[in-house]
Amino acid sequence: MRALDTLTARLFAVTTTAVLAAAVLYCGLSKIAGAWAQPSLDQSGLMATAAAVARIIEASPAPLRAQLAGAASTPQIRIAWLPSVAVAAPGRSAARDRAERHPDEFSDLAAATRRIVCFGPRESVARIPSLQGDRRRAPDAYLVLAQLPDGSWLYFLVHHRMWGVGSAWMTLLQMLLLGLSAIVVAAIAARQLSRPAKALADELKSYGAHAGSRPIPQRGPAELREIIAEFNSMKARIHGFIVQRTLMLASISHDLRTPLTRLRLRSEILPDPSIRERFRADIQEMAQLIDATLTLFQDEHVEDEPFTTLDLCALVGVIVDDHADRGDPVTFAPSGSATCRGKPVALKRAITNLIQNALKYGGGAEVRVSHNGACATLEVQDHGPGVPDHMVEDIFLPFTRVQASGGAPGTGLGLTSARTIIHSHGGTIRARNRPSGGLSLVVNLPLARERV
Repeated sequence: MRALDTLTARLFAVTTTAVLAAAVLYCGLSKIAGAWAQPSLDQSGLMATAAAVARIIEASPAPLRAQLAGAASTPQIRIAWLPSVAVAAPGRSAARDRAERHPDEFSDLAAATRRIVCFGPRESVARIPSLQGDRRRAPDAYLVLAQLPDGSWLYFLVHHRMWGVGSAWMTLLQMLLLGLSAIVVAAIAARQLSRPAKALADELKSYGAHAGSRPIPQRGPAELREIIAEFNSMKARIHGFIVQRTLMLASISHDLRTPLTRLRLRSEILPDPSIRERFRADIQEMAQLIDATLTLFQDEHVEDEPFTTLDLCALVGVIVDDHADRGDPVTFAPSGSATCRGKPVALKRAITNLIQNALKYGGGAEVRVSHNGACATLEVQDHGPGVPDHMVEDIFLPFTRVQASGGAPGTGLGLTSARTIIHSHGGTIRARNRPSGGLSLVVNLPLARERV
């Protein structure tokens, strides 16, 4: 049974089903289009032809009528002259007298005959023995009997009603119907085949963006389920490794705080004030480095804050207002609302890091928020010296500090932490030097999808 659950077996089954379904759909569409496109018997011109033949036969001598009727036959209609005794005067029980219910269809022929009897496709002619053989050979043909004024009958066998278009247009229409049916069925089949892979891709994107810990459901053919199972196993191992690393760093931080506290106490008894201050600065820097490192690893792993729908412009506005209240040179230029899905506290920390980086190294921050149909864009610009071109990407690496920073305090982890948070939201961040001077940090975050 495993062989029947493979991707090859599913591809074969779906392709075969698609071909058969396309053929069935084409036949159905052809029947529907044929019934719609076929004109009435009167519009097809067959009844006008029959009326002309009836007048000619009526004016001809009886011995020549059968020969003339045969000569008037065409590939679309077979004509025969029958004496009245051969028809045995069919009554209403033998056929529908359509000439009375649909006079417009038989107007031309009715003017040249005494009576018309029409048998539609597959209508029984059991009470007219002379027609039973033709009905068996042509079950879908129209059988039309027209009684001449002298009592004899003209017999018309219409093999099929002609379409309202020529043969070339009919062939083109059939090709269009076949192509349409093939496209529809192929689209459905392709969707059925790609749905498991698309679901896996969506789950992978969700995992990469949200760092979720739940396993991906194992669906689809056997090969795809094996891939999902291996990915779930790998994800569980990575999750365990991150947890162990974070716990280890937390333990190291706890162990380091005790000797740092002893060093701080011992520095207080140093007689030289200048040496005492340098000790305090070094100890404070070590404590900040430990805290920043732990925050960085927690940003990569913490899952307790839920994702919510938030307005990025409003969130950035709150952060900018806080800095402006402290007298920081920061400006904000929003462009409408930009609704995203994210963790408000984490995003606030990332945006704060970007703004503080611009304030610390660029002397000021200009913040802009805009959006298009797919993502929201946050841009933080400064008026500082920028960074060397070869280090534009390196500024996001841990503990990286540019010499142009001028000795400003910091650990070199602010941009690293911001990038980690932004990536966890499915976004991107890039840096570029401004032509007029300064650095520009551009963040793209996906807009929230509207829920139906």
